[in-house]
Amino acid sequence: MNVIKWHKFKYVSAMFCVLFVSTESYATGPAAITRIKLHANSNVYVYFSVKENKCGSTTVILRKSHVSFKEIYSTLLAAQIANNNVNYYTGVCVGDYAELTHLEIDLQ
Repeated sequence: MNVIKWHKFKYVSAMFCVLFVSTESYATGPAAITRIKLHANSNVYVYFSVKENKCGSTTVILRKSHVSFKEIYSTLLAAQIANNNVNYYTGVCVGDYAELTHLEIDLQ
């Protein structure tokens, strides 16, 4: 009986590690915003001048379902208007784009 519990524990531990590694954030920046595109599905695509993300693109996606969607979207618009660089962090890849998780504005 204890052997079965141990194997179950090892399996659950391995699954937890895979989940943790696959959702870690990847930092990129500072980069200038070149374009912001609001898609018909209400997701926002943000195009940066440099700094490829982990998905091999200079474009990230901000999902409408993100808990801080309004705050991040308004911050991105303000940064683009003010010509400020952005440090952004991404999670998983959504197709060719990395999903935006959070960001920082470079005020210099």
